[in-house]
Amino acid sequence: NYSRNSLARRGGHIHQAIPPSQPPLPKPMATRRSAIERIENKRARQVTFYKRNAGLAKKAHELSVLCSVDVILITFSPSGRMSCFSSSSPDALLKRCHDHTGQRQVVTSKMLTKKQAARDGH
Repeated sequence: NYSRNSLARRGGHIHQAIPPSQPPLPKPMATRRSAIERIENKRARQVTFYKRNAGLAKKAHELSVLCSVDVILITFSPSGRMSCFSSSSPDALLKRCHDHTGQRQVVTSKMLTKKQAARDGH
């Protein structure tokens, strides 16, 4: 007799472990996409910044390790504090960026907003 959790951990189908006398598990709610807009509450905005900034640095690290690429991420907090994640020497990466003469792919927030609006049909 398997528990629901042990089957889920093994990649099994959860409904196999439920005796017929129990009602089926409810389906998970579909994720809703909420609009990305400025958080007006200063404290909530600050908390969100620090949480998302940490997540962004983690993703940058993962990209660097998984794909063997150099990554530099620079953010400025609402209070003006700069933080930098770099997969190698930040000075060397910034110099490399400055001296780069090949093709560049620059993505701005405005470009991403337009792309998302087009996808959403606005």
